[in-house]
Amino acid sequence: MWAAREGCAAGAARTRGGIAMAKKEEKPDTKGGKGAEAAAGAASGGSEGEAKKGGGLGKLLPVVGVVVVLQAVITFAAISAFGPKKTRADVHATELVTEEHEEMVEIQVVDDRYQNLRSGETWLWDVSVFVQVSAEHQETVEGKLEVRKAEIEERVSRVFSRAEHVQLTDPDRKTINAQLVATFEDVFGKDAQTGESLVSKVLIPKCRGFKIEGQ
Repeated sequence: MWAAREGCAAGAARTRGGIAMAKKEEKPDTKGGKGAEAAAGAASGGSEGEAKKGGGLGKLLPVVGVVVVLQAVITFAAISAFGPKKTRADVHATELVTEEHEEMVEIQVVDDRYQNLRSGETWLWDVSVFVQVSAEHQETVEGKLEVRKAEIEERVSRVFSRAEHVQLTDPDRKTINAQLVATFEDVFGKDAQTGESLVSKVLIPKCRGFKIEGQ
């Protein structure tokens, strides 16, 4: 009987040991769970940090773009304000170039021979005279030349017939040229708007003298 009791006690002990081991196996590993949660939190934190960094860079780019645009605007304004400006001299130079390139025409006034006795000898001068006028005055000058042809020829004849020999032989013919300018200004008139003579220049391409012998 004593042996039976010992057997029952041993069996009960084994049963309690088995139950204890089963409970031990069923107990969750809290340390392992906490480690997994920590790893998940770290991963989540890293993702949020990267997202924050990306968001900061996205906000920074528009600011940089605005700064660049403002700098370009300020630079352009400074160049416009302090850069070279068109001066009055530039305007005058442009006007002069325009005047220099104005279309001019040449109109023949006379082509004749005039006798001169001022030196005590008889000289015959073969003369050709032109006037230079702007294209806009060409019609006016040619019209007056046609209407007053005889008068113009007579007045030009007097200039060469009364001129001193030294004036006729002068290479520049300044005196004769000045007399012809005054004559043509009187005949052809002046510009109604500018008050300047319609004749811009007098040209004497031919002025050759021949001494007449035996008179």
